[in-house]
Amino acid sequence: MEGVKFDTEKLRKGLPVRWNDNRFGLIANVTENSITILAAVNGGMEFREVSYHISEINYLQLLGEWEINNIDEKERLRQAVNEFAKSMKKRLYKIADRGWKGWGDEENKDILANKLHHNCIKALKEYDKNGLNFTAKKEFIDIANLAMFLSRFCKVDDND
Repeated sequence: MEGVKFDTEKLRKGLPVRWNDNRFGLIANVTENSITILAAVNGGMEFREVSYHISEINYLQLLGEWEINNIDEKERLRQAVNEFAKSMKKRLYKIADRGWKGWGDEENKDILANKLHHNCIKALKEYDKNGLNFTAKKEFIDIANLAMFLSRFCKVDDND
């Protein structure tokens, strides 16, 4: 496979790019045969250097400022939701393994609402005392799970 033809003179360190499977990053280094990109990972919160031989690049686009801001924000949101959903599932499975059940039963909605209220107060007190530490994160995940269960009882238009 030959890869994309591009002018290595135009590719300077620090330029934002989109490549191959819609990944985003900044050019870290370019040689005649390879390109190293500082790739955005973890919802754009971290960067990791990845190197490619020129033949491995199927698609490479230099991005303008507007494109970067618009794409990066949506990508960060998508990744943040996916990562948080994984944390929610992990926590739910852990709690289910302890024997908790009845989350979807309508007769338990008042219990869930009270637990949500209690967890919100507990998380905010923890936040005021210690900032965003692991304990507060666990509480926020529990709050999200409780809110998700309660939302299933609501009659709300999904277009809001």
